[in-house]
Amino acid sequence: MPFARTACKYVFTGLALFLPATLLSPTAYAREEHWDLCHHEDTQAADSIPNQTTESDEIILNADEGHALAKDIMALSGNVRMDRRNQHLQADAAVYHESTRMLEARGNVQLVQDDISITGDTAALNLEQHSGAVDNTTFRLRSRHARGTAIRAVIKDRDHTSLEEVSYTTCDPGDDDWTLKSGRVELDHAKGTGTATHVVLSFQHIPFFYWPYMSFPIDDRRKSGFLTPNFRTSSNSGNEFTLPYYLNLAPQADATVAPRYMSQRGTQIQGELRYLGRRSAGIMDVEYLANDSLYGETRDRFRLKHNSRPVPALKTNLELDHVSDDQYFDDLGNSLSTTSITHLTQELSAQYDASTWASTVRLQAYQTIDETIPESELPYKRLPQILFSTQLPRESNQLNYSLNGELVNFQQRGRVSGDRFDIAGTVSLPMTKLWAFLTPSVSYSYTKYRLDDTVPVPDDAPSRALPSFTVDSGLFFERDTQWGRTKMLQTLEPRLYYVKIPYRDQTEIPLFDSGVPDFNFAQLFRANRFTGTDRVGDANQATLALTTRFMEHDTGRQRLSASIGQIFYFSDREVTIVGPPQTASTSDTVAELSAMFTPALTGRADVRWNHELENMDKRSIRINYAPGKRRILNVSYRFREAELEQTDLSFIWPLSRSWHVVGRRNYSILDERPLETLAGFEYESCCWRFVLIKRNYVNDASGGSNDTLYFQIELKGLTSFGDRVESVLEHGILGYE
Repeated sequence: MPFARTACKYVFTGLALFLPATLLSPTAYAREEHWDLCHHEDTQAADSIPNQTTESDEIILNADEGHALAKDIMALSGNVRMDRRNQHLQADAAVYHESTRMLEARGNVQLVQDDISITGDTAALNLEQHSGAVDNTTFRLRSRHARGTAIRAVIKDRDHTSLEEVSYTTCDPGDDDWTLKSGRVELDHAKGTGTATHVVLSFQHIPFFYWPYMSFPIDDRRKSGFLTPNFRTSSNSGNEFTLPYYLNLAPQADATVAPRYMSQRGTQIQGELRYLGRRSAGIMDVEYLANDSLYGETRDRFRLKHNSRPVPALKTNLELDHVSDDQYFDDLGNSLSTTSITHLTQELSAQYDASTWASTVRLQAYQTIDETIPESELPYKRLPQILFSTQLPRESNQLNYSLNGELVNFQQRGRVSGDRFDIAGTVSLPMTKLWAFLTPSVSYSYTKYRLDDTVPVPDDAPSRALPSFTVDSGLFFERDTQWGRTKMLQTLEPRLYYVKIPYRDQTEIPLFDSGVPDFNFAQLFRANRFTGTDRVGDANQATLALTTRFMEHDTGRQRLSASIGQIFYFSDREVTIVGPPQTASTSDTVAELSAMFTPALTGRADVRWNHELENMDKRSIRINYAPGKRRILNVSYRFREAELEQTDLSFIWPLSRSWHVVGRRNYSILDERPLETLAGFEYESCCWRFVLIKRNYVNDASGGSNDTLYFQIELKGLTSFGDRVESVLEHGILGYE
C-alpha cells in the first residue's frame, strides 16, 4: 500500500554521492574513452529501478505492505521504494523511524542517483543528519563503464565518507584485467580531497604498483601530486624516465616540475608555470641540464608567453624563447618539427583595435639556431616597429578609403641598418551583385629611409613614391547537374585581375624584409610580387583564372573544386631582387583541385607548369581514405624542381576488433633516404589499451637521425603509463585522434 510522508524533507545525498569520488585516481587522465569493445548490457543489468523522478523535495515511500510497529515506526515489506527527486531506493523490506528520520533497509538494497547504481545487503540511513552505512556494497557508473565493491561504506556526515576494502575497475564483469584496490578510503567532500591507504594496482591479476598512502582530488578542484611517469628509449639520449610533479599554487596558477633522466646525458629538470588573471594569461617553460655527458656543457632553455588585455580594445603580447646552443633541439627535442626550428622569437607588442582604426607597436628580435644560415641572411631586429591602419566605410557599392602606415627601425650587426617610414592610401569602389563583382582601386604609397651614416652607400636617405591601379572582377554562373543519383549545383567562376604599377629604380634601397614568395594560386591575385615593403614590383599585367565547383543540392556540401590561372604580362619586369629583368610574356600556370569522391575518400592536388622548362616544376597530391573510426590511410607526394621530392605514407588500420597496426614512412627521393619512419601496433580491449611504436627521424641539418622506442599502457578511466604516444601519432598520421 503506498503512502507519502510529506513532512520528510531530508535527503540521503551523502550515500548516493560518495561513490564517484572513489573513482578518481591520483592522476587525472583526459583522453576520451571508447567502450565499443565492452558488453554494455552487463554493465547496466543492476540499474533496474524504473525512473520515477519527482520534482519536489519530499520523500515518498511505497511498498506492497506496511504496518505500524509503534506510534512513529513503520514497517514496510515487498517492493519497498523511496523516491526523492532523482534519488531512488529499492529493497525487500525496510523500517522507517519518523521521529529520528532513520530508514533501515535490508534484502537486495539498491540505490540509484543520476549515473550511479549501488547495491548492498543492508542500509541504515539517518536522513536528518545525512549519515548512514551500507554493507557489502557494489556500485556501477554507466557513463564511465565503471564498477566496484566495498565491504562497508560509512557516511559520517554531509561532508565525510569512509569506505573499507574498496575495489574499482572499468572492465566487464567477470573480466578483471585490471583492478585498483585500497584497504581504506576517506573522502572529504567539503575540501574536495580523499586519502587511501595500502593502494594496490593489479594488471592481468599481477600486482605491479603499491603505495602505502595516497592523497587525491575527488572533484574538479586541483591538487598537488605526482603525475604518471613517462618512459622512452632513443639512440640519441639512451633510456629516458620522466616523473612529473604537479603543483596547485593558486586558483589561477599551477606548475609542473619534471625531472627527466637520460642514461647517456644526465638528468634534466623541466619546469612549467601557468597562470591566468582577469585580463591576462601566460605560460613559462624552463629546462636545465647540468653538464650534458655527450655535449660536454650545461644546456638550458627558457620560454615565456604572456598575453594580456588591460582594456577591451588593447591587447599586449610578450614572447621570449632562448636556448643555450644551436644543437639543443637536435639533441634534446623529440620530434621532426622541433628539430626543423631555425629561429626563436623574442617579441613585445601592443595592439589597439578601435572601431575604425588599429595600431600596433612591436619590439622584435630572433635567435637563429640554424648553423647553415649565413650572417648575411639573418633576419633583422625591429626596434621598434609601429603600424597603423584604418578603413572606412567597408561597405559595398560606395567608395571605401583606407590608410596604412609603418615606422620601423631595423638593426643587424655588420649590415645596413636604419629607419623606414612607409604610408599608403587607397580608394576603392567594391561593386557586387549576386552574379558578378567589380572592384577598381587606386593607391599611392610613399616610402622614406634614413640609413646609418657609416654605411658606404651613395644615398643614406633614399625614398620612393609609387601610384598603383588594380581592378578585380569576376562572374558567377551556375547550373543544375547530377552525379549518379545525387543532384548537384555546378558553378563556373571566371575571374580577371589587372594591375598597373610604374617602374621605380630601387637599387639604392636596402633589403630589410623583402623576398620572393613561393608562386602558387593565391599569388595570382597579389598586386606586389614581393613580400615586405623594400621592393615594389613594376607591373602591367592581367591575371585570368577560372574556378568550378560541384555542390550537393540538398546539403550544400562541396564535392569538387578545381581552379586554374595564369598571369599575362604586357611589359618586362625591371624590378628584381636577384638576377636580370624578367622578360617572359606569361607566368607559370598554376592549378589546384580538391575533391570529395565519397565521404570517406578525399583528395587534393596542386600543380605548377613552368613554360620555360616545359615541365611541372612543382606538384603535390594527397589522398586521404578514412572509412571509419581508427581506419585511416594517407598517401601524398611532393615535388619541387631541384629542391625536394618526397613521398609520405601513413596509416592506422585494424587487423581485428582489438588489434591495429600503425605506420608512417616519409621518404626523400632526392636524398635517397627516409626522413621519418614509424611502425608499431596497438591492442585495445574493453578496459585497457597498449601501444608500441618504433620511430626513426632526421634530427639535424646534416642528416643525423634518432631512433626512439615508445610504449604506453592505458587503463581506461584511470590513467596511463609510458610515453605520450598520442602526440606522436597525431603529428605523424593525418586524421588520427
